[in-house]
Amino acid sequence: MRAIRVGALTAALLACAALAASYIVADPRVRVLLPAGDANWITLPPAEPLKAQSMNPALTTFRVVVRRVESARETRIHVSALGDFWVYMNGELLARVAFDPAAWKEERTIRLQVRADPINSLRVLVRSTGVTPALRVRSVDPAFRTAVDTAWRARNMLQAEAGWRQPQLADLRYQPALASRFPSPVHSLRSLLPWIVSCTAFGFVLCLALQRKPVSVPDRAYPWLIVAVFLALAMNSVAIGPSHGFDARAHLEYIRYIIEERSLPLAGEGWQMFQSPLYYLASAALYQLLQLTGGASPVILLKFIPALSGMVLAIVTFRVVVAALRADASMRWLVFLLVTGFPVNLYMSQYLGNEPLAAVFNAAAVGVVFGMLRGRETIASARSQVLLGVLLGLSLLTKVSAVVSLAVSICVLGLFHLRAGMGFGAMSAMLARVLLPVVLVSGWYYGRNWLELGSLFVGGWDPARVDLQWWQYPGYRTPADLYSFGRALAQPVLAVFGGFWDGLYATLWTDGYLGSAIEYEHAPPWNYEFLAAAVLLAMLPTLLIIAGAVRAVTVAEGAAAWIGVYCVLMIAAYLGAMLWLYVNVPVYSTVKASYTLGITPCWLYLCAYGAHWLAGRRMASASLCGLLSAWSVLSVAGFLA
Repeated sequence: MRAIRVGALTAALLACAALAASYIVADPRVRVLLPAGDANWITLPPAEPLKAQSMNPALTTFRVVVRRVESARETRIHVSALGDFWVYMNGELLARVAFDPAAWKEERTIRLQVRADPINSLRVLVRSTGVTPALRVRSVDPAFRTAVDTAWRARNMLQAEAGWRQPQLADLRYQPALASRFPSPVHSLRSLLPWIVSCTAFGFVLCLALQRKPVSVPDRAYPWLIVAVFLALAMNSVAIGPSHGFDARAHLEYIRYIIEERSLPLAGEGWQMFQSPLYYLASAALYQLLQLTGGASPVILLKFIPALSGMVLAIVTFRVVVAALRADASMRWLVFLLVTGFPVNLYMSQYLGNEPLAAVFNAAAVGVVFGMLRGRETIASARSQVLLGVLLGLSLLTKVSAVVSLAVSICVLGLFHLRAGMGFGAMSAMLARVLLPVVLVSGWYYGRNWLELGSLFVGGWDPARVDLQWWQYPGYRTPADLYSFGRALAQPVLAVFGGFWDGLYATLWTDGYLGSAIEYEHAPPWNYEFLAAAVLLAMLPTLLIIAGAVRAVTVAEGAAAWIGVYCVLMIAAYLGAMLWLYVNVPVYSTVKASYTLGITPCWLYLCAYGAHWLAGRRMASASLCGLLSAWSVLSVAGFLA
């Protein structure tokens, strides 16, 4: 069974990687800039890459000058560009090529007549819309090649005062000046070392005590401890006001639209109005109730729903993971540290938005699946199947990303039925009991989308939306974006410019986007020194997640194997969907670990399962608890203003 499981998952992973590589190389809709031999793509970034960019065309001239040519010669260049381009040699127009979205990856070959003159000048004018102008020139003549040691220069033709500048390679990592204003993880770790040592020692001693006296912390105390942590965060959330967070104004516009128009908006009527409506309906009802009662600002108190959702998510995750692991006292304490210190939940619960509420329903659905995977009797439970459908329907009615959870849950439950030999009838009944509640709960909204917009699902960057009048840097990806990692450990703020994995790490283990602020004065008032130190310590839970995934696939048996594989597949599916979005919508803000908030039980189950192998090793287990205590304290303290 283990060998089959490992082989099947490995084959599936390799097949997915091969399909993804083929898709990236061949599909012209994917703007991944690949080198050609020694030729690389070069660009001239906008003056302020963090700001939204106008949809007006950008016009950039790239120029290279070849000096002291002793004899005339003919050569060829092979040109690719992100946009329309014109090629001039010594002032003479040689080619004009209109941008073809279906064929931009194909090179255009152009003959050059190099004269025996002191100066020969090759200019390529690139005009692009919705993307940074980029150019690649390949040639057997190194003088005309766009490469690392290029002599090319570039100029923004729409800025009269702009001079010729050194272009940058497209895969060179942009480093925002804003990030340098925040403390670095290494410096913060050193300055907070006394705190960290004290917390580690406290956690170490407490874990040893729990191993000796298993009843020292009653089970019923943990939910109340979680409530205490999130009450402090909720009060902090009210104190910092409603202006911080991702698209806070747009969320408020959605809520006000419902109140004023007494109806739901269509996707193109506002920036966030493509979102599923349940959170906004609940917030509109709360807003009107608060207006009737008077007192504090209704807008500020709208944070009640995300704050309560974050608290419930932490409690649900704690109970689900503890039950799945059949955890002893010390393991329960470790799970408590994980759920209270999980940064993406700590900061998202303090922002206006639909993700925390969607996460509660999705995490509860994951918990139901955990219970169903314990055996033939539990998976055949009609009550559990219907409950799963209702929870996934509510999650879909709050945020469309729950469709990933629906697909993975159905597939894993179907595989369990096949493996257990339960027959086609039992599987069909399970599908009906899960899918029918999903359709009944959320189908009306997606049916409305289909009738009004011609599509069930409308995303934030859907080209069908007519309200999109801007774009974000860079407008393309490079291969390094898909495999590089490290910037998040050196400077997590806006580490997304280091690539996909840096963006994922920096938003999972801290607020790497600063709640979408692009100016220092508008950043949330977090304790950034604590958060920076916590980012380095977060390598420990990261490694535990990886270890837990490996153990689940290669070692686990029975229910633990099914739950572990379910978690691995769930995380892989969400990451795959995020990677698809990353390459198809190549703007810097598309990497957000908050998209995975609803699978918090999967993240933390694998983390705890990775630590579970230390059970029975008292000193090692206590040391791990000590370090996680320090990390959890730093994370919570970091998100208190």
